Amino acid sequence: MCNSQQTGIIDLCIKGEYLLEDIDDFIDEWHEGEFEEELHEFLGMSWEEYSLWVPNPYFYVIS
Repeated sequence: MCNSQQTGIIDLCIKGEYLLEDIDDFIDEWHEGEFEEELHEFLGMSWEEYSLWVPNPYFYVIS
C-alpha cells in the first residue's frame, strides 16, 4: 500500500488511486508494520493537517 518509497494516501487520493475512505487500511498497515515515519508522515499529511483531521476525519478537505 504505502511506504517510505511511495506517496501517502492524500497524494494517492489526489491522483484518483484511492478514496479518502481507504485511510483506515493505511492506518492499519502502519500499526501492523515497523515504519520509521510518524503516522501523519506515513499518511502524507503535515502535522497541522493531521491535527485537524484527527478530531474531524469526515470533514477533512483536500485543497
